[in-house]
Amino acid sequence: MRTSPYTVLSNHPFVDSDGDVVRVVMNTATGRVFTLPARVSEQLAAGALSDITGGLDALIGAGLVIDGDAFASAVAAYQDAAKHRTRSFVLMPTAACNFDCGYCGQVNERQSWSDVQVRQLIARIEAAARSGRFAAISVGWFGGEPLMGYRRMQEVSRAAIDACTEYGLKYHAKIVTNGSLLDARRLHELHVQMRVETIEITIDGPSGQHDLLRPAKSGQGTHTRIVDVLRLLTTDEQLTGMSAVVRTNISRRNRHSANRFAQEMTAAGLGDERVSFYPSPVRNWGNDVSAVGLSRTEAVETEIEWMTAYLDHGLHCTVIPTARPAPVCIAVDPTAEVVAPDGHLYACSEQPLVPDRGADSVGHLDTHQSVRATSEFDGWVPTNEMACAQCAVYPLCGGRCPLAWREGATPCPVLRDSLPRRLDLYARTTGLAPRASRTGPLDCSCVVDTGKRRDVVQPFVIRQGA
Repeated sequence: MRTSPYTVLSNHPFVDSDGDVVRVVMNTATGRVFTLPARVSEQLAAGALSDITGGLDALIGAGLVIDGDAFASAVAAYQDAAKHRTRSFVLMPTAACNFDCGYCGQVNERQSWSDVQVRQLIARIEAAARSGRFAAISVGWFGGEPLMGYRRMQEVSRAAIDACTEYGLKYHAKIVTNGSLLDARRLHELHVQMRVETIEITIDGPSGQHDLLRPAKSGQGTHTRIVDVLRLLTTDEQLTGMSAVVRTNISRRNRHSANRFAQEMTAAGLGDERVSFYPSPVRNWGNDVSAVGLSRTEAVETEIEWMTAYLDHGLHCTVIPTARPAPVCIAVDPTAEVVAPDGHLYACSEQPLVPDRGADSVGHLDTHQSVRATSEFDGWVPTNEMACAQCAVYPLCGGRCPLAWREGATPCPVLRDSLPRRLDLYARTTGLAPRASRTGPLDCSCVVDTGKRRDVVQPFVIRQGA
């Protein structure tokens, strides 16, 4: 028996309601969170299992102490997760975008699906629906700015929904958009007619800063318009089934704007449980962002700073990522494909519109395949020789990006280094007090979003001698 390599401890000890000194401990393989007596947690971390005089059976039951190959089990879990019955399409109706963001690596040009390509795409979706192989069709709208191809979105959505209805499949849709072309009418159409369940929108800081970092080509500011649309989502009864994710791309230009941004979002009424926030460091997307990108240390500090600001101001965020991706990304799923604006098919959503990756196409709409052609990424999992094999957050990450590994990059998420500090944040939201001070929980009305709406992961208490 040995300590699971997927055991992660909070950076600091805390005092629970009984006055006991504890550490928060996470099993990343299961997503479960526990509190342990501080001494036991330290013995567990050191692998000194023989020194644990009580509670060993509970530690085994919690998966914190194991017997077996943890990495092989985690890899197998990802492989099983890829064997699902959903046919997934990432659809890029246009290569055009009305923004000119300095860190974007995509080509921005007026190219969209032709009438013939739309018919070919609809035929592929209909073939998947009637094949009997799948239980659901999933559509993710992407770009460019997908709303610049809104008419095409409507055509394809109607056909896909009709096909799912005819053959008894579930239909799921989301959109990644800059949000500037949304209004009340389109928001209703997206949700009610096109069945979009989730909108992901990027807001790069407080109003003036966002408009500088994500400038519209028209020269007009977009921050106010985007926030107004998000507010409508939280107040309109016809939109209760829709949720929003607000991403902030963090660079050296906006990294210290967390508190001002969170204040603005709270004042706008976006503390609603259907709106969640997350920071994401600016990264290479086939382009060089070294002038504005963060170092690893800066990225960790910034992530904690932004999450703390969210919690301080009552905004919702995923402090503890308990849900394993299934699969790690669409590139490893042979039943998923990306349809680019020129009709070419890709395995990975970061290949189209990126100049040096355009040759990675695995087919075209005019080839009339029922599924996309085989890709080098199909079934990809990390090997024992990769850093993933020794990483405590592999079960939450899955290796993240096979494309980046292929290109010689190491795409490890900030989570690899920030999880112990995230556990510190999480501890305070559950009422645990820092050991040095009984100041109580973080002063916020936040629910810790674990990927399940209205659900809070409470740590299971393992006591010595239990």
